[in-house]
Amino acid sequence: MRAALNAIGIASKYEGGYDANIQNLAAYHEFNVIKQHEPELYRQYHAKQEVIKEVKQFYRAKNSQLVSLLKEQNQLIKKSFPDSTLGSVLEYPAAQMRRDLPSFSPRQLQYHYCAQDLQETMKSNVTNDSKMVDLCNELDLYFMASSGVSRHPRYLEIRSKLEERILGANSIFIFGGHVAVLLNRLNFFKLKKAFVEALKRGTNFYVVSAGTGVLCNSIILYNDFGDDRHVALENAAGGADHGGGGLRQLRLQFLGRRGRAGENARSDQGEALPGDRQGARASQRREQIEGTRRRSDANHFRAIRRAGEEGNRDQQQGCEGRQHQSELTDQ
Repeated sequence: MRAALNAIGIASKYEGGYDANIQNLAAYHEFNVIKQHEPELYRQYHAKQEVIKEVKQFYRAKNSQLVSLLKEQNQLIKKSFPDSTLGSVLEYPAAQMRRDLPSFSPRQLQYHYCAQDLQETMKSNVTNDSKMVDLCNELDLYFMASSGVSRHPRYLEIRSKLEERILGANSIFIFGGHVAVLLNRLNFFKLKKAFVEALKRGTNFYVVSAGTGVLCNSIILYNDFGDDRHVALENAAGGADHGGGGLRQLRLQFLGRRGRAGENARSDQGEALPGDRQGARASQRREQIEGTRRRSDANHFRAIRRAGEEGNRDQQQGCEGRQHQSELTDQ
């Protein structure tokens, strides 16, 4: 990875045998230091993680019925409206369209009420997700209080060192890997405030895959390996509360591609469904915003090249660990 960064113009600067310009945050390595030298602290942490695993499994058993209902409702809508997508149904402005219901055709009324009901199912899913995350956060706070980790000298020393690396960087790279492990290591050292502060200071963040997820408010993972396939929700942003993530909004693609609202929400007879025009205008606005974002990203990349040439200090957080995504122990 260092060689790749050197190749695009980010130079290494060695001091005392170590690269001071391109550094690895090494949160995974530092966690292993705690594990090796503070076995009792690790034992309590591991016990807490095992409880969280059981709580999540219990939650999945309860919420699987709602997830199945959501899938069934989506299939029924697609049966009547083949060109619709889950994304377009969820974006349908049901509340705003109520005033126009007297002018709707029977087919438009069918779409309206089906979309409205599916949206209610999704809201119930989201509400249950939030309750589950709150419960896991309570367990995390209990661990912090009962273990005394927040007052432990070695823990405080390591955490301070990690915060210094984050706040001393002008650019931070967070690459892919095991999402849950990366998230839990950052959360163990309570680095959310440091990342948020770095963003406020104007630090450039370049994130890929799992690195993108840990900056969001929530992560939804679909475990499609083996027989135990399920959806897992993780509270992100490296913190034990809602919000505060670096990325304030995240669009998810459900069950295939998400097309433009003005193109997908049409019946097989060519009749325009309610919300088409609003969706088309919203799609055009998103395209304009996306074009601006791409130009901004290109400018940032050029800035990174200049930073390397000028010898500025860049922060690299490497991919730590190669555990399987479905292996949740010791997290």
